[in-house]
Amino acid sequence: MDCRAFWPQLLLSLATLLCIGEGHKLRAQPERSKTGTYVRLNVVAARPDATGRQQVVVTLNIDKDYYLLGHDLSEDLKQSRLKVDFLVEGKPVAAMLTYPAGKRIDDETFGAYAIYLDQAVISGVVQRTAGDMRPLEIVVRMQGYPRLNAY
Repeated sequence: MDCRAFWPQLLLSLATLLCIGEGHKLRAQPERSKTGTYVRLNVVAARPDATGRQQVVVTLNIDKDYYLLGHDLSEDLKQSRLKVDFLVEGKPVAAMLTYPAGKRIDDETFGAYAIYLDQAVISGVVQRTAGDMRPLEIVVRMQGYPRLNAY
């Protein structure tokens, strides 16, 4: 897939979810503690076909001293899973994505879950309206941690 002509049409954004209870003061998170500081995002999107199907590949290059929680997680960890969504003019667009399996971790507290080390490649198809060439926005939700353990 060669999409060099489409880079101007592809908007990239990382979404960070922050839950703050009432009465708490909002303080800026130090840059070194933000997951996005340790992950480089690369997106390749082909031109949509006549039916609006658009092939996409999202590559997350993860710092060697960091890891991300995977996509398939236990119910307790589901809010922290890696999730990729696509939007056109702020409205969700259907996507059929394949996430890598990742490295399995068995934890006494959280059960079995997967983490991503070094790189995670998510690929699939975004279903747009036929003829729609508006910019495609990507939203990546992720949670990561320093590699303190020998994963």
